[in-house]
Amino acid sequence: TTLGLGSSAGNASFVFDRSVYINGLVSNTTYFYNVSSCDASGNCATNGTFNFTTLATVENTNISSCRELTVSNNYYTLNQSISSAGTCLTVSAINVTVNCAGFTINYSQSLQGAGINITANRTTIIGCKIIQGSDNESSFGITFDNTFGNAPDHILSNISVLDTNITTFGVGSLGIYIATDHGNFSNLIINTTNLPNSPSSGTAALSFKDSKNTRLENSRIYGGGVEFGSSTSDSLPGNVIIGNEIFSSTSLSQKYGILVYPYLSGASVTDNDVIGNFEEGVAVVQSYSVSIANNFINVTGDGVQIDNSAIVSLQAHSTTVSSNTIRAAGAGIYDLANDTIISDNNITVTDPSSVYGAIYLNDFGLGAEVTNNLLTSGGIYLKHYGTNGSISLENNTFTNAYSSLRFPQQINLSSFSNVSGLDYREINNTNLNLSSGKIYLNVANIGLGNLSAFNTSAELTFQGITAPTALVDFEDDNSFVSCPATVCTNVSYNATSQVYTYNVTHFTTYSAQGEVTPLACSTLGSANSVY
Repeated sequence: TTLGLGSSAGNASFVFDRSVYINGLVSNTTYFYNVSSCDASGNCATNGTFNFTTLATVENTNISSCRELTVSNNYYTLNQSISSAGTCLTVSAINVTVNCAGFTINYSQSLQGAGINITANRTTIIGCKIIQGSDNESSFGITFDNTFGNAPDHILSNISVLDTNITTFGVGSLGIYIATDHGNFSNLIINTTNLPNSPSSGTAALSFKDSKNTRLENSRIYGGGVEFGSSTSDSLPGNVIIGNEIFSSTSLSQKYGILVYPYLSGASVTDNDVIGNFEEGVAVVQSYSVSIANNFINVTGDGVQIDNSAIVSLQAHSTTVSSNTIRAAGAGIYDLANDTIISDNNITVTDPSSVYGAIYLNDFGLGAEVTNNLLTSGGIYLKHYGTNGSISLENNTFTNAYSSLRFPQQINLSSFSNVSGLDYREINNTNLNLSSGKIYLNVANIGLGNLSAFNTSAELTFQGITAPTALVDFEDDNSFVSCPATVCTNVSYNATSQVYTYNVTHFTTYSAQGEVTPLACSTLGSANSVY
């Protein structure tokens, strides 16, 4: 226990790896040590002197009423359900575990308060049922330093909340509001029944403001979203949101399902389900190197154009959006950022009147790479992405129930502007016609700009076709003729599924002539179509 050292322990055998067991150590004590190693010839080396501190002895104390927990290195266990007018438990000592053992904490029965207020580092909460006993505003299930929504002036370290259920009823009463470094929040069930107090307030069920290296996983969240962000300009790395199910309120429109906002770096949003009346399913704002992958996002929203987009990337950069399944009434992915990678997503636009398409690249979307995406009932909208930079599109497929169009090769779009000063181009339901037996794309006039880059080879697939023949309308006047082999090349035909695919060398209007079988009973109302 001094720098002079004392006893020694070891083993004389010659091995590459060595473990030495030391017995008889005293708890909560600092020990000093060094390590010496010798080879068979007697050549020895000794490293410097280091130290470690043994863990303190943990006491076990039963809790039968709401109180302040003031003893460090203690394991507190509820032996009955407890309740309070305001705040119930305050943890003010370090290295404390609170095990509710399945009992209930009923807090804020008449006053503003918290179920558990944490003011010390290394706190663990396990197996609690925390219920707000009234509809008092801003009364959180778990919070820290009695912040009650105010910006924190510091963060706590090593906070864990495990296997816990939280229910709140007050306006702005979040399930958890906390700032932590190396936090672990797992297997939670959160019900917030009165969030937000206005449709666009963005109030979340869980707020990890100013947190870093914190993990939220395997939790079910009802009535609000999840937010990670910074109240300062400090970079906050290492946050992970994985394997959660997040549902909006059934009666209120809410802003975000998951919000990653200012100054977060390297955050991971993976394997989550975000479902319901959210204006944005996942939003990234002024953060960088964020990964959004393998999520299921089904956002109906209130039909407000860009505000109910499934994924919004606003003034961020180097965001990766990959392998997500997205259903959205607005834009599937709405991107205003630089260097975004959008790949391998399955995107369906559920509102036919949406004007922003499955992927909307707007304003600052320089350097975007859009690859291997399946876009159902929605196109790509490109708007004013500046005078420098480019957008790369490769192997994206536009599809609906009748046919699909895939551009397998890379298409690079440099900066553009048109004479009217309205800088946008789009592939949408007006200039892209995917109908029964017919595919048409107006490459000369997409939006207000000229996208001649799309006048290139493509793969066309038609559903419900028997005895197919490839036709082409070179004059765009419905005068179809057999497509010559120099232009059209058959790829495959499956007589059982009645799916016909062929390649084309450039774009005009193409058809799959023959006997076309409707996919289902319906009104056949599309002009210039073969049924």
